[in-house]
Amino acid sequence: MSLDRRSLLALGIAVGPTAGRAQSAIPDKAVRLLLGAGTGGGIDQVARLIAPQLERRTGRHVVIEYRSGSTGATAAEALKNGPTEGSHLALMPSTMIAALLAPKDPAFDPLVDLAPISLVGSFPLALAVSPRIGVATVEEYFAWLKADPQRAALGTAATSDASIQLFARMLSQQLGTTMSIVGLRNPSAMMTDLESGRLSAAVAAVPTLLTAHRGGRLRILMISGSKPIKSAPRLPTGVDLGLKGFELREWYGFFTSAKVPRATIDAWNEHIRDVLEDGGLKGELTQLGLDLETSTPEEARARVTAQIDAWKAGMGTTGDKPKG
Repeated sequence: MSLDRRSLLALGIAVGPTAGRAQSAIPDKAVRLLLGAGTGGGIDQVARLIAPQLERRTGRHVVIEYRSGSTGATAAEALKNGPTEGSHLALMPSTMIAALLAPKDPAFDPLVDLAPISLVGSFPLALAVSPRIGVATVEEYFAWLKADPQRAALGTAATSDASIQLFARMLSQQLGTTMSIVGLRNPSAMMTDLESGRLSAAVAAVPTLLTAHRGGRLRILMISGSKPIKSAPRLPTGVDLGLKGFELREWYGFFTSAKVPRATIDAWNEHIRDVLEDGGLKGELTQLGLDLETSTPEEARARVTAQIDAWKAGMGTTGDKPKG
């Protein structure tokens, strides 16, 4: 029986001269995959799908390590100050860039301290509501808020992520109400509060919310971006609703320390892209609301730069003053 290259890769067998170089360029030790968020969110689900495949592909044990903190800053700091031989990676959201634009000096600079390896995929943000409040559209939700101003004071957007706070302010501004921000860093707690009605609504990444939406634990009313989600095409976009400034899409990407040798970064890029481009894994990521999008390190760095410019423009629409 003969096996093609994809079959061999699925068994964790490196083939060909390029694969051999990639295998030898990464450290022969356990790999720590840092997440700048707690358990239960979209990035956690994505990491749990990718880690076993990456482990099989490289022959290295991959340990997921949670470093929760606003905009992924804790994971970024761990990369900045950690080992430089390539044994520490981080799966991070593009929202980490909001830390660079905040008035307070951030503990890291994504363009200086981090080395992008590859994009993983892009996704929109979503506004979701508790099924207990009895609304089915964005218009109904804001009418529900306006009917009793005390409801807004209870908190209508969940997370302390700076970019999601910006999303909530943009939405409030265009629909003529005020959404107060409640910081909930644990996605599991957010889901529980939405299901019970203790929280009326939340703004979060689509991969964090989509499975719960399908299960009836919450109801997604709208998504950002200008195109529908492949696995949930009926969810309306901000563009569909006539809202301005909601074309932004976020993304997940693999990073390591900027001090890691380029040969090691290239080797990780090859391994990660081979894993992500496997058909089965691609299908599972798509079901989470993620559009698969791999890249070279240079393309990933260009996306970081573009994201900084995009968020500066978005902050300008609400009167916020980005740093720099």
